[in-house]
Amino acid sequence: MQIMAIEAGIAALIYNALKDVLGWVTNHFKRKDPANIIVERQKRKEEIEAKLNWIDNVVGYGRTIIRDIKRMDNYPNVDPNSKGISPWFRVSLLGTYHKGLQVGLLISGLKYDESHKAWRYADYKNNEVKDVNAILVGHIPYERIVSIDWNGDEYYSEPHFYCRFIGKKKEPYEELIFCEKRPFNERYYYRELANYYQVRKLSKKLNIESNR
Repeated sequence: MQIMAIEAGIAALIYNALKDVLGWVTNHFKRKDPANIIVERQKRKEEIEAKLNWIDNVVGYGRTIIRDIKRMDNYPNVDPNSKGISPWFRVSLLGTYHKGLQVGLLISGLKYDESHKAWRYADYKNNEVKDVNAILVGHIPYERIVSIDWNGDEYYSEPHFYCRFIGKKKEPYEELIFCEKRPFNERYYYRELANYYQVRKLSKKLNIESNR
């Protein structure tokens, strides 16, 4: 009888543990209510665009700090040995797109490869001339922006965007795309050229290194 009671107790513990794990997985991966997403987007959109409209700068909106809300206390430290994306970093604030914030990460020389009908890195090692200086643009959806400190701090007196790093490779971006900067009505817009990962894949296939 005692052995049966012990076995029943163990079974109950296992059942409760599995139930807790299943509940966590369900809550973690379930889709958000679209109505809540719309509310989040609109609220953040109005806040950001109201601020950006005060800045009269035909080049862009300066620099900003992107921070991982889960690792916010890692700032302002930098660990050169850490793997993966940093818990905070500086980017260029380019503006907004229909779903969120546009940030500029780097500039690379790209070449349109006629044989593959696609963009790749210009092969500088073999003295190839680039077709365009492309800006790598990160798209951060409004609902991934948890909070914004517009005044910054003693380290960086520029806006700090606290984001959910829940995108590919635990980044805050919905997508990474190469864009060409073009003038429009005394300002600039960013015309999409190619997906970052597709450019990198083709370049790697052709044994061409990335460049900046």
